[in-house]
Amino acid sequence: MKFIDSLKVATKEFIRNFEDDKDKVQPPYGNQYNSRTSQKTSNTIANLIMQTDNDIFENIKIFDQKRRIKFPHAFSADWIDMLYLIGVLKLTTPKKIVELGSGVSTCAIASVLSKLNYKSEFISLDDSKEWGDLTDSLINSLISFQNCTYKQVISPVKKYKVNNIDTLGYEHYPQGFWDFILIDGPPLDKANCSLDPIRSNSITDQTIIQIDGRNYNVKYLSECLKVSKDSDWKRYRFAYPCDDTIFINVKNRNFSEFLSLFKGSLNDSLL
Repeated sequence: MKFIDSLKVATKEFIRNFEDDKDKVQPPYGNQYNSRTSQKTSNTIANLIMQTDNDIFENIKIFDQKRRIKFPHAFSADWIDMLYLIGVLKLTTPKKIVELGSGVSTCAIASVLSKLNYKSEFISLDDSKEWGDLTDSLINSLISFQNCTYKQVISPVKKYKVNNIDTLGYEHYPQGFWDFILIDGPPLDKANCSLDPIRSNSITDQTIIQIDGRNYNVKYLSECLKVSKDSDWKRYRFAYPCDDTIFINVKNRNFSEFLSLFKGSLNDSLL
């Protein structure tokens, strides 16, 4: 995506957050003025760093540097988001992963999967051929896959009506159930959210969904999954400065371990 297009999408997302009084997704707690909460978050981040192999960091660093040679105006890697993403993957060891919107997160996911000693499938979708092809080229030059089948899919984006909600989705979203779904695409220039996992019925009680920012996506997915204090589906926001949201079911085999690993770094308002 060109820089001006990225700026337009980012601006629309910013404005979108102030347009609807119903959109009251609670922000992640913890900030520079709350030292107690910030210390808990710092401890969590420190643990994630200690548990992550150095070559995963190196892969992400090189990937980010090389893509910015081609796209100098691309947003830089968000290392805090990457840490939480890596932590979730290492804990839950998913075998089937789909990513909506490729980029630095593709490198992070691929790097983690390349080190796991079981067979896995990873599909990353993007609507930009130029961006997707560059991602694919860099991934295959940096990472040697032993047990993981990785595929970059370039897919047109279409408008879909999902539960009476106007959405944008990938036409080639893969069928089947997925253990882990990362939503960071497509660019929301013509709708407020993407609900491909709901549209394609690709979620089970073992699926974990992570959304990068995208407050409206969080809100509408919460409605589709009927998230509440009494529901099996729970929604958590990682603490500041991360803006990612996790949807996880209480029946998930890693639910207790997830809460334990990220204790002190979650907004648990919907427990």
